[in-house]
Amino acid sequence: MVPGEVRVRTLILWGTEDGVFGRDQQARLLELILGARLSVYEGVGHAPHWEDPPRFAAELAGFLEGGEPPGT
Repeated sequence: MVPGEVRVRTLILWGTEDGVFGRDQQARLLELILGARLSVYEGVGHAPHWEDPPRFAAELAGFLEGGEPPGT
């Protein structure tokens, strides 16, 4: 992937306790996906949709409706 190759609105959700992908990988995605937003879930692992469903659902709904994701 090269910077600017992805040209759609992108919301990246990442938990600070994710054992699969680290913060450095999230930073790289932000570099490559211009305009992407990162929402960090403190104390959450690799599955924010499972570990914090209310917040995940609210952020996803807001993003899909075109608003700013909460917590950014």
